[in-house]
Amino acid sequence: MGMPLSANDSKRMILFLLGGALAAVIAACALAQFFPEPPPTETVSLGTSGWTRLILVAVAAILVGQALRQSVAWHGGWPDWPKSCPAMLICLLGAGVLLAGEQALKGRAGDEINRYRIDDGPGIVLQWRHPGQLDSMGLLCRGGAVCALAGAFLLLLPESGRRVALVCGAAFHFCGILSAVFSVPPPGGNAPWLVQQAWVRVYRPYLQFVYLNNAYHFYSPEPGPPSFMWYRLDYADGERRWLRFPDDMKSPVRAHFQRLLSIGESANQPSGREPDQIRAEDVHQRIGQMLRIPDLPRDFIVPIAWREPAPNTRILLGGYARSIAKRFPVSDKSGAELLEIRLWRVVHSIIGPEPFSRGLDPSARKYFITSYQGLYDKTGIVKSTDPDEPLKYWLLSSYDRDDLAQMANRAAEQETRMMRIRDLRANAEFTGARQAVIEEEVRALGRLRRDLEDRLAGRKPAEIDLFALQAEIDRFPPPASEEK
Repeated sequence: MGMPLSANDSKRMILFLLGGALAAVIAACALAQFFPEPPPTETVSLGTSGWTRLILVAVAAILVGQALRQSVAWHGGWPDWPKSCPAMLICLLGAGVLLAGEQALKGRAGDEINRYRIDDGPGIVLQWRHPGQLDSMGLLCRGGAVCALAGAFLLLLPESGRRVALVCGAAFHFCGILSAVFSVPPPGGNAPWLVQQAWVRVYRPYLQFVYLNNAYHFYSPEPGPPSFMWYRLDYADGERRWLRFPDDMKSPVRAHFQRLLSIGESANQPSGREPDQIRAEDVHQRIGQMLRIPDLPRDFIVPIAWREPAPNTRILLGGYARSIAKRFPVSDKSGAELLEIRLWRVVHSIIGPEPFSRGLDPSARKYFITSYQGLYDKTGIVKSTDPDEPLKYWLLSSYDRDDLAQMANRAAEQETRMMRIRDLRANAEFTGARQAVIEEEVRALGRLRRDLEDRLAGRKPAEIDLFALQAEIDRFPPPASEEK
């Protein structure tokens, strides 16, 4: 332990620390002005300017904190007004340093329009300008500036006022958590009006900033099934790598796995649009092609729903693909170049108590819902030549042996009914075109029934897994490759 500094030495030390902080943040702002951040490229890198600005702003924040610590130590604790005036001025100066640091970290993102775009039919419906690569650190500086201003306000108050302010701050925080819980409307009712206003106008921005609204909001009244991201990487030498995020077997601690769940949840933000007739017809024909059943009858093997991601979610999906491509740019066998990446969002449905009491396996294949998210190149751009484009954004399930047996019985019954209609009305009541349509439907039902009977008899796989057919795997789930 060193000797305590005298009053003059403490003043000189505080001025030296504050001067160093100002010099560091001014240097960071100068670097941001004269050496702007380069335009976005396929390889995202901070470069020398970015790392230098980050270090300078961090040094400036540390020096201001040390100056505040030295001022408090000089008075032997948190002083009352007016002795707290120097500490208050340091807090105000610290807020200014952090706000200037935010601008220095943000830099200039360049004037080029990024190639990330969304194509939905003819033309481009969205273009995304690449933000600064240090925007998140700038947001942290803004939050620190708010804390510094709050500290300056507390230094104006006497000790009893500080206690009241801190208690009110804690009450505000926990009321925000309660607003996230109570803002979920009960079944068949509405949330209280006052809670809705507080949640939308006050607490939602605050809880979103500190990221406390996710678990409290969505876990009331009960949690929903999580979403996972599965990636298939194809290389030029034919090697294929599977990755699953998050993977609890590879997470060192449980909190790491919980935080990675946000990757899948961020891809689960639908746009709210409904599929048109063309999309529904395309996916129906694509499923028939995968099953090798021409003219597959409707209402037998159909997707669960169509969930198109929101525009910002599509941008995130491209960023995920680009990040994976950077981590695994070449194959392990021959070092061949990565060609393309396929993405799936996988939801593990939660079964209720009644099916579980009947002995159903909650990890069975039929409880995994898959949604194809597209084919990407190594830069995160959606490829236009995608044979599985009709399957994109459709939620698909699998059919086990019991499902196939019920489907075969229903197909046989419907085939018999259509044959009776054909035979009873084969005279003058029906035109030739109508008779041909009924005849073709009878043949389609017969093809489906025979295919299902072959599966039940063991001559074909005893289940229908559209994900396995599309992903070209022979067992579910696909074996995840070891990360290096």
